[in-house]
Amino acid sequence: MKTVRVHIRRTDDNGKEAGFQTYEVPTEPKDTVLRALQHIYRAVDPTLAFRYSCRFKNCGLCGVRVSGQSRLACLTRLKDEMTVEPLNNLPVIRDLVVNRRLLFDELRNLKLFPLDRGTVEKSQDDLPMYYKLASCLECLCCHSQCAAAGDGTGFVGPFVMVKLAQLHFHPGDGADRQTQARELGIERCLDCRGCSCPYGIDIPQDVIRPLLA
Repeated sequence: MKTVRVHIRRTDDNGKEAGFQTYEVPTEPKDTVLRALQHIYRAVDPTLAFRYSCRFKNCGLCGVRVSGQSRLACLTRLKDEMTVEPLNNLPVIRDLVVNRRLLFDELRNLKLFPLDRGTVEKSQDDLPMYYKLASCLECLCCHSQCAAAGDGTGFVGPFVMVKLAQLHFHPGDGADRQTQARELGIERCLDCRGCSCPYGIDIPQDVIRPLLA
């Protein structure tokens, strides 16, 4: 069985940086980064902290940065000399575990749920796009990739825009989500294209473009 080296960024219980730690992991074809993390936890180092639930693209909890790119660990093929780090733009709790609650609290404060008000009319043609956007796993990889979300200006980031776009196409939502998106600074996304979705949502085309139409 082949062995690969995986470099994982570690922290202490207070989220303080402790540097990279290297592990040798036995691997077989089609093994994933998540499987490597599970092996390390079970057989090598039970102090390693990371999140997962479903093991294959249903929960969105295993989002991490792999060699600089924000990805789902369960979908990322394991290769030699990979680095694994916590997502960007979110406070680190420990090792690869980040505080997701702050961003979801922001969503609640923005009241991003269907509102039956206003005169915004929805077409049946909008339903396929709504269902596509509703497939978002809330892995927060797009938020991690966003340079503006971490620049200290308070920009909400692409994940919030995905939620706005869901409502924009939602057949039961009557609020003006395009105006709300502009108020939240979506123009900053026009020429960026820095974020991506590991689950296949085309954020510039499926989210940014319709909200700016």
